[in-house]
Amino acid sequence: MQITALKKTAAALRDPSPDKAQDIGFRNPPHNIEAEQALLGAILVNNEALDRVSGFLDAHHYFDPLHASIHETIAKLIHAGKQATPITLKTFFENAEPVGDLTVGQYLGRLAASATTIINARDYGRTVYDLAVRRNLILIGEDMVNTAFDSPVDFAPTEQIEDAENKLFSLAESGKYGKGFEAFGTAVVTAIEMAGNAYKRDGGLSGIATGLTDLDGKMGGLQPSDLIVLAGRPAMGKAQPLDAKVLTRTGWKTMGELRLGDQLAAIDGRPSRVAGLFPQGRKQIFRITFSDGRSTECCAEHLWRVWYREWEVPRVLTTAGLQQKLTCKRYKGRLWIDLFAGEFGHKDALPLDPWLLGALIGDGKLSGGSVTFSTAEPEQIARLLERAGSAFAANKTGTHDYRIVTAAGRTRPGQQGMVPNAIKQALVGLGLWDVRSEQKFIPACYLGATREFRIELLRGLLDTDGWAEKWGSVRFTTSSPLLAEGVAELVRSLGGICRTSMKHPHYTHLGERRAGLPSHVINIQLANQAELFHSARKQERVRPFRFNKRLTIASVEPTRVAEAQCIAVTHPEKLYITDDYIVTHNTSLVTNIAFNIARARAKALEEGRGKDGDEKELDGAVVGFFSLEMSSEQLATRILSEQAEIPSEKIRRGMISEDEFRRLRDASAELASLPLYIDQTGGISVAQLAARARKLKRQKGVGLIVVDYLQLLTGSSRRASEGRVQEITEITTGLKALAKELAVPIIALSQLSRQVESREDKRPQLSDLRESGSIEQDADVVLFVYREEYYVQRAEPPMSKVEEYAKWQMEMERVHGLAEVVIGKQRHGPTGTVKLQFNGAITRFGNLQEGDRMPDRHD
Repeated sequence: MQITALKKTAAALRDPSPDKAQDIGFRNPPHNIEAEQALLGAILVNNEALDRVSGFLDAHHYFDPLHASIHETIAKLIHAGKQATPITLKTFFENAEPVGDLTVGQYLGRLAASATTIINARDYGRTVYDLAVRRNLILIGEDMVNTAFDSPVDFAPTEQIEDAENKLFSLAESGKYGKGFEAFGTAVVTAIEMAGNAYKRDGGLSGIATGLTDLDGKMGGLQPSDLIVLAGRPAMGKAQPLDAKVLTRTGWKTMGELRLGDQLAAIDGRPSRVAGLFPQGRKQIFRITFSDGRSTECCAEHLWRVWYREWEVPRVLTTAGLQQKLTCKRYKGRLWIDLFAGEFGHKDALPLDPWLLGALIGDGKLSGGSVTFSTAEPEQIARLLERAGSAFAANKTGTHDYRIVTAAGRTRPGQQGMVPNAIKQALVGLGLWDVRSEQKFIPACYLGATREFRIELLRGLLDTDGWAEKWGSVRFTTSSPLLAEGVAELVRSLGGICRTSMKHPHYTHLGERRAGLPSHVINIQLANQAELFHSARKQERVRPFRFNKRLTIASVEPTRVAEAQCIAVTHPEKLYITDDYIVTHNTSLVTNIAFNIARARAKALEEGRGKDGDEKELDGAVVGFFSLEMSSEQLATRILSEQAEIPSEKIRRGMISEDEFRRLRDASAELASLPLYIDQTGGISVAQLAARARKLKRQKGVGLIVVDYLQLLTGSSRRASEGRVQEITEITTGLKALAKELAVPIIALSQLSRQVESREDKRPQLSDLRESGSIEQDADVVLFVYREEYYVQRAEPPMSKVEEYAKWQMEMERVHGLAEVVIGKQRHGPTGTVKLQFNGAITRFGNLQEGDRMPDRHD
């Protein structure tokens, strides 16, 4: 009788009824009122039933709002130490809406009366929870559809995908509230098992072996749930004043205008973007001037990739290092940098064909009533008409002069007034009409266009007003300083070299010698000189250079003190383009550790260990690598370089021997099978990282997570608005929580502040951790990488000071190939210093030979 009445009440709770829903054309969300009633009845009969479901079920999982309110009230009463029965609950629902013909008090009595057992309480709870998950899936799906149909302007599709993915991952994890309390005896058994595993394992490690013996000896390996911060000085060192220009894919921006994610032009056309912005405060600024007159400004620590004839591969030197080397006669005029390839620019429609505009600037008259053009070569007028289009014709007005007119005439049948010349209109719009020869210039929209458009514009200028010398040099002369600057920028934007000089011509008029307008003479060199002309006559005069010109460094001089900024870029070579198209430069220990751990896991699987699914039988771990700065290609190249023992520069440039190629092939075959997974997405939030890490844990069983690096993560928008310190606090707290949740060690790379450079002792300290004390607070282990060789090398004295140079050489021999890992904090172990071997050519850290190891040192 009671059950029948309750079923009728359940039907009353459904709104609308299934039949009514069918009639009006929509479906009810999945739910089971009877299961909700059975569960609440069981809890009312025996309050201990709540304990069986409280680990995964909450009030919001109920479909019916009344049931959700009843569950919440029951939970509050029980947590307050009171008994939850229909009688004690009745007073909380006296003013509630009735359920069909029943008051809520009567309804509670029927729920309790119809419950016959609490044995199935957990099953009922799981049914209610599963249906709630299905309803949430429907809501997420509806949100995805609605957002895709009506997306806000500032909500990119990739962000929509990330948002949907985060909601799905959050839903998947929502039923996991942790294990709750466990008996101390259980924890003791787990601790004994860990000690037993360490006893059985070679080296006596309780955690994951890094492959670096002395470091493992100090730490016992990488421990599950630990947040390990690995800190070092930033490798970028690209501090420039805020008014320095940086070339993006669509034109120039100042250093101060750059934003995270900006797409940058690159030396070789490969994708590159801004991955990090790091204000450096006021710094001494230096001007670097090059052999063709171009220059840029940067700080003393700014890095440059420099070539010298005796070096097999380029070296990365600081501005201060360059200044010091230029004091030596052997280096003066003999250090050079790479040239820009010129791959950048917008593809927007231009008012005039680029070659046509160049030709008109070169040999056209840009004033008066009509567009005129002068040339003695029929080839030139034919090309001009081809580029102008069939709507135009050339009327000869003199020996070499032509008027460019509309082919159909200036009037049209049935059309009132004169039809304007479209070429003249375009020149007016560009500001190039009614200008004298000394006022000509190249419009900015052409200077920022793609390489194809820029080279065509330069060809138009040189076909008409340029010249090829018999020794191969190409020359352009103009009386306009603005046009001279524009031509120099064009050449440099195409990867060429140009030198500008002044010429002061004179002429005789009526027997009187007079000074003409000063001329700017621009000497131009491109890798392929013939590429500069369409003119067959001028192409024939071009001769290939016997030796390619180099952009050598002429001087380094201090200029001013100004606010500076350092940027991180994602280009594989860490290069970007600054003022005058100058190419300038932008943690290998963690890649060594990641590789060692992934290789140990691959080797264990290959040997057939852990066949029964017992992870304890396996060495190493599956590694998830979040590379927020480096691309996956660069990371792979770095690891290939380390394992094949070939400098990465030689790999990228193809400068390898047959034997090196075999080593590279063998190393790549081994690396292909590594359980190492790379996520190269830049600028992700800590919440997005956590969602992706959970997914990798479920799919691949990840055992180690690496984050390169912490300062490139973002927090929530709320924390970001509160300041960077609060945002970093949220990030480190999130990473520590993720390490505990997944029970895996997380290694997060971090930068050190530049204050370490101002101390006499350059060894890092905990106070040097950048931006927030929460890094030290949340980390279980803090490691610092220190290479004394780096600082000794920067102190190289001039060779003319024989005694000082000899002492410096001895000091270099002492520290060469050595690195230190300083354990600044270890929550469950000793601090101290570990010495490692470092091979700079292939950026690899390794174990020292037995006789070279340093004794233990504790703080």
